[in-house]
Amino acid sequence: MPSALPSNSITFCERGRSPPRHRVHGTRQSRPDVPGWSFDSARVVVARVNGELVGLARIIGDGATICYLQDVLVSPSAQRTGLGRALVREAFAPYSSVRQHVLITDEEAGQKSFYESVGFAQLGESVPGRAFVRFAN
Repeated sequence: MPSALPSNSITFCERGRSPPRHRVHGTRQSRPDVPGWSFDSARVVVARVNGELVGLARIIGDGATICYLQDVLVSPSAQRTGLGRALVREAFAPYSSVRQHVLITDEEAGQKSFYESVGFAQLGESVPGRAFVRFAN
């Protein structure tokens, strides 16, 4: 795994658009490179190295007032190479004028420092505000 992500290994697709080898049905995207996944997302960024899927970031939201970072998935072999940072940066690229960039995550070790390193702050620490969540049973 390279120490830096080769620029030609990131591809992305946005709602209603489809890069090669991706079929779009309405706003649902079926991705053969992520078996069994079907998503309705504002933006999906996929990273491949030598054709192998090694990372994915997914944004949901309206793209005007709020964007949620729903998923950041990086293969264990590609972690700590800058790939996660590159995926987050590329996923949010079209949404720089959107006021709220939001994510909710569990307390897995390392996540807090990773998300802080890409510009997120935890509510109640350095950012005033409240966050509420309700999980389905």
